[in-house]
Amino acid sequence: MSGRAAAWCERPARALALALIISPSLIIAAQTGGYSAGAIAVAVIAVVVVLLVLAWAVMSRRAFEPRWLRWLRHSIAEAGMHVSETCAEFADWMRLGR
Repeated sequence: MSGRAAAWCERPARALALALIISPSLIIAAQTGGYSAGAIAVAVIAVVVVLLVLAWAVMSRRAFEPRWLRWLRHSIAEAGMHVSETCAEFADWMRLGR
C-alpha cells in the first residue's frame, strides 16, 4: 500500500473532517449562496458527529474512562438483563396457555 493510502487508512476520521472543512465546492457555494438551509444543517450535523467521533477516539486511545461512564455501562447492562428476564417470563406465561 502506498504511503498516501496508508495515511488515509490510519486516520480516516481526521481526513474526513479535513475534507468537509476545506472542500472547495463548499467554499464556492457558500460565497454564491448555492446551498439550501437544510443542506447546511445536514453539513453542520455531519461535522458535529465527526468531531464527537474524534473526541471519542482520542479518549479511548488514551484509555480515559470516567467513573460515570462505567456506572452508565453497568446500568444499561443491568436494564437489558431485566428486560430479557421479563420477556422470558412473559413467554413462559404465554406457553402455559393462560
